[in-house]
Amino acid sequence: MITLTTDLDDIYVSQMKAAILSLNPAAKIVDISHDTSRFNVRRASFAMLCAARIFPVNTVHVCVVDPGVGSDRRGMVVQAGEVYFVGPDNGVFTLPLSIQESYAAFTIEPERVEEMTSRAISVTFHGRDIFAPVAAALDSGEPPGSFGRVMGDPVLFEVPRPRVEGGRALGTVLFIDGFGNVITDIPGPMPELPLGSPLEVSLGGKTFPCISASTYADAEPGQLIALVGSQGTYEISLNRGNASSAIGGTEGDEIGMALED
Repeated sequence: MITLTTDLDDIYVSQMKAAILSLNPAAKIVDISHDTSRFNVRRASFAMLCAARIFPVNTVHVCVVDPGVGSDRRGMVVQAGEVYFVGPDNGVFTLPLSIQESYAAFTIEPERVEEMTSRAISVTFHGRDIFAPVAAALDSGEPPGSFGRVMGDPVLFEVPRPRVEGGRALGTVLFIDGFGNVITDIPGPMPELPLGSPLEVSLGGKTFPCISASTYADAEPGQLIALVGSQGTYEISLNRGNASSAIGGTEGDEIGMALED
């Protein structure tokens, strides 16, 4: 199985699928998301984390959020146990690799892909001309090291670990979804944030009143709530509204939660 996560639209996704199917007609292709905000490596990395947690073994996850396409940034293949990742070496696989005990990374040499496909490689669309063919070959059983050399220094952005300091849970904003829910990396539930308690959320130098809840409906419409969402971590939500619009924040920001004084 091959998954696709991109910030592309129009004809580009279909061309990636055509590149896969031309080499591997039996491939099963699953779309994760193609409306990831443009050039947002952190958001795409969260999508990769969620996919890696739930898809079956031997899935090949392709991510094309690639603002450096055509530059000297490397293409890469990563094997983490029985899961594979294919895409640009720009940090997009940071979060899924952060939960792996070990992994092996390899460069993708464009010349080897050209030999495999007998096609010239565009400088602006490596998703179609490099990453899609490599994914097709991996899905057909090609070893991940056959496309290049071992890579000992993949690009990874910093991932601070969530922690508790002085009764305050501190973490990082991982993702803001289409509903405006501000999803953090703080695992839950936490005894420091008992259900039904009034909380104080700190983000961007400001604080916001909130309540600890188990569901969105535990609050009045327009009220901020902190709950453990479907990814097993706390998210800040606004019942029937957009929490991100109310409190701000973006991927990578530090966020804190504590009982209200």
